[in-house]
Amino acid sequence: VDYHFISHSEFQSMINKKQFAEYEDVHGQFYGTLKSYLDDSIIQGKPLLLELDVKGAISVKELYSKQTLSIFVKPPSEDVLRLRLENRGTDDKALIKKRLTRIHMELEYGGMFDVSFVNDDLEVAIKELKHIILTQLEGKIHEY
Repeated sequence: VDYHFISHSEFQSMINKKQFAEYEDVHGQFYGTLKSYLDDSIIQGKPLLLELDVKGAISVKELYSKQTLSIFVKPPSEDVLRLRLENRGTDDKALIKKRLTRIHMELEYGGMFDVSFVNDDLEVAIKELKHIILTQLEGKIHEY
């Protein structure tokens, strides 16, 4: 799925009209998922995989509880997360610091997800995630 770029005023208008299942200001950028997009996918029977901020994921889960499996991927520790963000080389120190201030809040929300696991090793985490998703798609809901 591609991003759709709109003006801040149009985004605000859509918020006021309650057109979003979830939206969030993440580090100064606004992101949101339209209810119409989710509704259309459900009607068509298309499974969706969404990567959302923790608050956004909880909002979607509240609106679409029967159609949602929420998965929380935890870092092994705050120090490991800091190293990963620094080594990635895409964010400056100020943005890394901002991201790290959210980690405690995000971990608290993690308990509200259906499934969670630690991303200690990327290959293992990918296998775990694939297993969870494929099990869900096979109709074996919550059999992890």
